[in-house]
Amino acid sequence: MRALQSDINRAFENFWQGLPRRFKADWKVSFDNIDPRIDVIESDNAIEVIADLPGFVEDEIEIGVAPDSLTIIAEHKPGGEGGGSGEEEVSDKGRRYLITERTRGALRRVIALPVPCDDDSAEAKLKNGILTVTVAKAVPDATAVKRIVVAKA
Repeated sequence: MRALQSDINRAFENFWQGLPRRFKADWKVSFDNIDPRIDVIESDNAIEVIADLPGFVEDEIEIGVAPDSLTIIAEHKPGGEGGGSGEEEVSDKGRRYLITERTRGALRRVIALPVPCDDDSAEAKLKNGILTVTVAKAVPDATAVKRIVVAKA
């Protein structure tokens, strides 16, 4: 049931992310349950995405970059600090979990980038559970000229 709820939350999250910022502000929508939580920062030359990924290590994080989006997938490996899927942890070694709120399994977040970016320039660093991904903005090709054929009226 929890996996279904997570999938539904993700579907709504992707829908809301696709809307222009002015709609989000006007509709007063709450985004309290989105994981991982992020900041997206724009500078003159780059877009920086900062994500909270506490408890994850470098080899548990996968990042995909396209000119218009960034995908972050973090999944605890079985037997690692995060402990895998969580199902086997509900009752292990004679212990029974009464409350389990810590993140287990996989987190996935797709972030729409506000401007086209150079996916080859992406760099990522993880320090103290904070993932920072920097992607340079794409430089428009000023030499590319689109030719338009004039039709006879």
